Amino acid sequence: MNSSDSTREHITVVTGLPRSGTSMVMQMLEAGGMTPLMDDHLKADIDNPGGYYEYEKISNIEWDNEWLGDAVGKCVKVLAAGVRHMPIKYDYKLIYIQRDADEMLISLKKLLIRSGVEPAVVNEESTTEREQAILGVTRWAENTGNQLLIVDYNDTLKDPEVTSGRIAAFLDNAVDQTMMVHAVYPEYYRNRVVGL
Repeated sequence: MNSSDSTREHITVVTGLPRSGTSMVMQMLEAGGMTPLMDDHLKADIDNPGGYYEYEKISNIEWDNEWLGDAVGKCVKVLAAGVRHMPIKYDYKLIYIQRDADEMLISLKKLLIRSGVEPAVVNEESTTEREQAILGVTRWAENTGNQLLIVDYNDTLKDPEVTSGRIAAFLDNAVDQTMMVHAVYPEYYRNRVVGL
C-alpha cells in the first residue's frame, strides 16, 4: 500500500459487510482515544449491545458525501459498498473487518427477523459477496493511494491483544492499545459456526 499523503486531511474508516464486526472495531477505537463520527438514530439493542456506531448520512453517501469533512481526525463506519463513493480529497486509513461468511448470514437473518423483515431476501451467496467486497475495497485503496488494514473478527475475539497491536501500529500509535483490548467483549459473540 502507498504511504499516507501528509498534505491531505486524515480520516480513519472502519468498513466491511453488514454484521462483520465493524461496530466492535469502532468501539475499540473509541476506547483507544479516537472520536467516532456517529449519531443516535440507532440505539444499542440485543443485536448490537455495544451500539451501532453509525452516522445516518452514510446511507446516502452515493449522492451526498460532503459530510465526510466532519470525520476529519475521527473514525467513521462506512459499509464496503459505500467506500467507492468517498471523496478522494482526503487521506484515508481503512480498516476492513472480515468475518466468516456463514456467521454474517446467520447474524443478519436474526436481525431481520427481529426487525420484522422476511429473511429470505438475504443473499445466500454470502461467501462470494465477501470476496467481492474485500476485492472492491482493496482495489479502491490501491487506486487512490490510501492505506488498508484487513482485520479478522473471529481472530480478534480469540486474541484481542494481537489485533489491537496491529491496529495501533497501522494508526501510527495514535490510539491506546491496552484500552482497545478491554473494549472487546467475547460474550457478544453469539452467532458462531462450529469449529471457529
